[in-house]
Amino acid sequence: MIYHLALTKDWERALEKGWYQPAAEPAVRCFSDLQSLDLHTSQLPEAQQEAILLHIVEKRVKKQALITEGMPEGMVRFEDKIGIESVDRTDMLFRKEDGTWVMA
Repeated sequence: MIYHLALTKDWERALEKGWYQPAAEPAVRCFSDLQSLDLHTSQLPEAQQEAILLHIVEKRVKKQALITEGMPEGMVRFEDKIGIESVDRTDMLFRKEDGTWVMA
């Protein structure tokens, strides 16, 4: 299992289209360790108050799109959109007043 933080509007668009790709960049950057979730939420814009954690089954994503070379340990990226069928489940995340994130 690998994970990706998606903006709510990007995931809603993915559900309509049948595939996911962030609007801000062509690559889907993922991490393999849920314990590093705090690090990844800290990279979201301060104005962002909610996000969706995608739980992605790596085997369901086209292998030719998976890139590990040049990525930090525990990170992978997909240089192509991914089908929503590769997402096993999603969790809503909300930013608390103190700036920390909680899973709904």
